[in-house]
Amino acid sequence: AEIDVRIEGLQGDELDNVRQRLSIAAAADRTDLDDALVQRLHEQAANDIESALQPFGYYNAEIESGELRKTGDDWSVSYRVKPGPPTLIAKLDISVEGDGHEFADIQTALTNLPLKTGTRLLHTQYEAAKALLLNAAYQAGFLDVKFETNELRVNTEAQNADITLKLQTGPRYFFGPITLELDKLDHDNVMRYVTLKEGAPFSPRQVLETQFALSDLNYFDTVEIEPHRDQTQDGRIPITIRTSLRKNARYQFGAGYGTDTGVRGVIGAEFRRINDYGHKVLTDLRLSQIKNTVSGEYRIPVGDKATDNLSFTTGYTQEEIADADSRKISIGTALYRTPGFWQRRLYLDFAREYSTISNVTSRVDLLMPGITLSHSTLDDPIYARLGWSTFLDLHGARNDIVSDVTFVQWRGILRGVV
Repeated sequence: AEIDVRIEGLQGDELDNVRQRLSIAAAADRTDLDDALVQRLHEQAANDIESALQPFGYYNAEIESGELRKTGDDWSVSYRVKPGPPTLIAKLDISVEGDGHEFADIQTALTNLPLKTGTRLLHTQYEAAKALLLNAAYQAGFLDVKFETNELRVNTEAQNADITLKLQTGPRYFFGPITLELDKLDHDNVMRYVTLKEGAPFSPRQVLETQFALSDLNYFDTVEIEPHRDQTQDGRIPITIRTSLRKNARYQFGAGYGTDTGVRGVIGAEFRRINDYGHKVLTDLRLSQIKNTVSGEYRIPVGDKATDNLSFTTGYTQEEIADADSRKISIGTALYRTPGFWQRRLYLDFAREYSTISNVTSRVDLLMPGITLSHSTLDDPIYARLGWSTFLDLHGARNDIVSDVTFVQWRGILRGVV
């Protein structure tokens, strides 16, 4: 059965919320529809519309219900709505008590609350204000924070509202002793990626950042961080970090066919930890009818970020096209670091290439130092809907320093999602 519901007098979020809360609008999905049920839902519609408008500050809406009509198995009905004047915030009484009442982040949250006297009452802003205060205190280490008073009083006749919020922060907590449980990896080497510091204020954000940092190393299958609140002493909470290792080796196999390459295949391997210090080896072999490549990389972790490493690479490429063929041998080293928000790569590559065209063979040597900078700001690193990223690369060679030619090359890429 179809139920055609028309709503007049509303638009935007108010209209969307009314449609979601209106029982008769959602009744078409029910299997037990009959005349009595639809009539009962129609009589309930005014209450549904009133309650759906209250979160937007409209407590005195006028609702005119049209006639419920039935044609065959289907119904139709319309509702005309006059929201009326909005309810305004007349009084705000917001205070913070406890050890965190003068804490800077909490005071900043107080000054940035979306609630203002004389403005329309919006329940979303009221809930956002409570969440902002709670989160500011919780992230600062006040784990027992709570509202002792949490009142929203609405005078529907005067069309105004009074809000009273009294936040009790309780004591501030700090990180206690940190225990890292792991196998087959050097303890001190892994600890440098742990951002938690004994004696520092307890921060749930720091706990999450440490969990992400350890997971990004690609050594562990699981990373669990457990604060022991029941073992707290002098406000210090002991922390246990438990890890379980991933399989050491990962292999990749693939095959395909392309009109420009013919039959092709790939074999790759990654050895995530070849020693206690987490050194990695990556190999890759790609074969086709016109081009074959083999490459290898030895990666040494450095610094305190998962992206920071010292890399040594080597490779060989052989390609045949018509009456020409080429062979290229390359070696290189690169240092990846992340100072601030930019990822930086300093590298030095050497390549020797042999080319044969019409039975004439030539050789070119290139020693190329370079630098790469990259940065991204995205709302979601996997399914980005808003943000931007940039990539910059500069490298070159001189014919009097190992190389046979002199050149400078730069490349830039800027991408945006809006």
